[in-house]
Amino acid sequence: MSAARLTDRGRFVRMTVSGPLPSYAEVRVRAVHESRSAVLAEIVEVPYRPGSGMPLVAVGRPVSFRLRAALGARVLVLSNGVPVEVIPVG
Repeated sequence: MSAARLTDRGRFVRMTVSGPLPSYAEVRVRAVHESRSAVLAEIVEVPYRPGSGMPLVAVGRPVSFRLRAALGARVLVLSNGVPVEVIPVG
């Protein structure tokens, strides 16, 4: 996973996460939960053919989402508990 890029005055997040091959599943943000001290992003994999097999390969998959308020001093965390490095851009 690479560092998240923060644009639009701290309100728009773009990042690359590990996910299945694009031909097997979509990777998307299910929900974003914001508090005064943290932002939690729920990233999910949605298989195109549920129940069928997928190769055990992970590739970088882009995701993006908008925050209600600028990230500011809050920490960005994925739903698995992993904190994400954030780089302001522009």
